[in-house]
Amino acid sequence: MRIVERDGPEAVSLRELATAVGVSTAAPYKHFTDRSAVLAGVALKGYQEMSERLREFSSARNSRKNLRSALVAFVQFADERPGLFQLMYVPPRGLELSDPEVKAAELKCYESFLRLVERYYGSIEDQVLRVRIVALWSTLLGYAVTRLRHPLQPEMLPRLTDAELTAAVLDAAIGIP
Repeated sequence: MRIVERDGPEAVSLRELATAVGVSTAAPYKHFTDRSAVLAGVALKGYQEMSERLREFSSARNSRKNLRSALVAFVQFADERPGLFQLMYVPPRGLELSDPEVKAAELKCYESFLRLVERYYGSIEDQVLRVRIVALWSTLLGYAVTRLRHPLQPEMLPRLTDAELTAAVLDAAIGIP
């Protein structure tokens, strides 16, 4: 987890992990089949943490406030844990996190997001809701990745604080004028 968070998922190697914890280079293979299995375990922990963050917004009554707060929490997670976020949502080329437990944890996060969106939009036509969900998710993920990989240029930004910019992007994605 520390290596992923400090240097990104690309930096993880079983040999270096073994050296870092002071065991033989063969020792990691007693617990993990390969590097992908190690990274899957790290991603699983990330999805579990994300689910915990989203869970706190799922039961309160104010659906607008809860949705916005959950979206802000997602962006904050990306800001606070960039290596872990990238592993979870933008894994390195060639890395397939197909472990069933990881996929189930990822789905649980998405379902939490889905419930918040459904509650916010209420009883609208299912097809319209699905399109809103895709648009909102795409904006949210794109914004979080942009903040990590392609910082916005000063000339692109109005004179807004980081929090004001995030609020404006999320409000536009949600559909608040």
